[in-house]
Amino acid sequence: LHFRAGRLLQILYATEFSLVVIALQRIILGSWEQALIVIGVAGLLSSVYFLAKKNKVDWGATILLSALTLFLTYFMWRYSGTRDETLLAYPAILIFAVIIGSRRLFAGLLVFMIGSILLNGYLNSLGIYTNEVGASDIESSALLTIIIGLVSFSVWLLSNDLRQLLEKLARENQRVLNSQKEIQQLIHHDALTHLPNRTYARDHFKKAVSGALRDNSVTCVMFLDLDNFKNINDSLGHQIGDKFLIAMSEKLKRCFRESDCICRLGGDEFMIILDRVRDKQQIVQLLEKVINQVKEPIQVAGNTICVTSSIGISIAPTDGVDFDLIFQKADMAMYRAKDQGKNNFCFYDNQMNVEAQANINLIADIQRAVLNNEFHLVYQPKIDLSTNQIIGAEALIRWHHKTKGMISPATFIPLAESSGAIIDVGAWVLRTATRQAANWQAEGKRIPVAVNISSVQVKRSDIATQVLSILEETSLEPSLLELELTESLLFDHSGQLKETLAKLKNHGIKFSIDDFGTGYSNLGYLKNFEVDTLKVDQSFVRKVEKHPEELAIVRAIIQMAKGLNMTTIAEGIETESVADVFRKLGCDIGQGYYWAKPLLPDEFIHFVNQFKGGEVIKPTFGNRLKS
Repeated sequence: LHFRAGRLLQILYATEFSLVVIALQRIILGSWEQALIVIGVAGLLSSVYFLAKKNKVDWGATILLSALTLFLTYFMWRYSGTRDETLLAYPAILIFAVIIGSRRLFAGLLVFMIGSILLNGYLNSLGIYTNEVGASDIESSALLTIIIGLVSFSVWLLSNDLRQLLEKLARENQRVLNSQKEIQQLIHHDALTHLPNRTYARDHFKKAVSGALRDNSVTCVMFLDLDNFKNINDSLGHQIGDKFLIAMSEKLKRCFRESDCICRLGGDEFMIILDRVRDKQQIVQLLEKVINQVKEPIQVAGNTICVTSSIGISIAPTDGVDFDLIFQKADMAMYRAKDQGKNNFCFYDNQMNVEAQANINLIADIQRAVLNNEFHLVYQPKIDLSTNQIIGAEALIRWHHKTKGMISPATFIPLAESSGAIIDVGAWVLRTATRQAANWQAEGKRIPVAVNISSVQVKRSDIATQVLSILEETSLEPSLLELELTESLLFDHSGQLKETLAKLKNHGIKFSIDDFGTGYSNLGYLKNFEVDTLKVDQSFVRKVEKHPEELAIVRAIIQMAKGLNMTTIAEGIETESVADVFRKLGCDIGQGYYWAKPLLPDEFIHFVNQFKGGEVIKPTFGNRLKS
């Protein structure tokens, strides 16, 4: 609206100027009547100025253009008719109507002009009305010059508006193209590292496989995962973690060819697609280079960060030509590389798929086993090494599968944790062990029972409420329950874990750290969480007699525990000589096959009744279950 109002004022000024010039010309020539008419029209049009200022453009345009049309038509009829020079101004009025008027005004003026011209010509042809055509002179030439100037001005305005419109359209078109480019970038690239994403990888893979099939080569897909990257985010913050990922992305670019596709799938996962590979040895050499490059330290905001990587590899078309299938197989191979110790690479083979399917079936069996009460608990005694007295037991889960027989906890517990089934399994173990300890308590036997708690249980369930509810339900004295936690769980910085453990600690429940020395051993964690007991990992216990360095580690752990007023347990003791070593080192408690295998509840009580201080008894009934 403001644009049209501005244009209306421009046309008004040009029209008023033209009318003033025409009026001066008529006065000089002595045509006072014409001069007065022109001045009258100019005065009438001055009202348009106020309408334009009030943004009443339609009214202003109607008055201006209608008055000009009537003014010009009057002179046409008065003087030379259809040959009058004033008709040359008609096109200018129509152009002005296009610029500032409405369609209705344009159509009305056009019809009026055509009608006037046709009527004038018709009346002249019949002799009813006759216009006299005067000879050309300086007067008509001057008037024609003014009219042509007005027409030129109208054409200039129209062309200028069209030019501005085209420029605006060009800018808008460029903006749309830029937006489309940005959208394509967002669709096909990672926002953090600007590497291609999975969508781009899918398209690139299809083209690469088509080319490989044509020239009898292969396409190699690598799934690279950074080992323990979560620790960087947890300890240094996500901002440092993001900067590290950007630096790692640049490092990976330097490891591969420009024709290779390096994608970030999310988090610390990357995919690399190698086109037209002909030699497996070439892939192995490249993988070794990548493994070594990744573990080189990276400086981020004053921090020196080192990580390793696990890489899974699948080959198309050998392992398939479908992107999702190849991706899945590379993922399987990557997890196999992690299982083999990380900082490693592994090629996919069909056995992995068989194992993966078997694991899926086993996870389903685990969930059914909880519902069908297929699990049972056994109890391994704990022996005070200084008094040779039984001072407690550890509850251990066992599973006798209906068709597969005994399945080792080392097989099904990791699957239960990865699938989340450990929540239900762990709850069953906790309730069953607590109920058993409560039964012994009711029989006058106060036997503390240790129960393993998975980190998944702690992080994904209200473990404090669950434990306290079970204690109330079974009436077990809280001091007779000990919860065994994994060392890695103490790496949690959230504060919620500390609050949860403190709540249980206030009720008298004890805590121990299982397999101490294999994870993130840190005195600060032990002090913060007020741990009661450290369990020396079996890997140290088995080697303590033959490896001096293992003996030094065990001695340090025991001395550290004493300094923190904590109890130590050596698990996995199988011989008398090893028991003597730990006794001399000052270890408090022993546990292992040297005294007894894990026993069923009635076997355990029988063992307790038969056990004499210092006398090791090997009960035959201990063989009823394979441990």
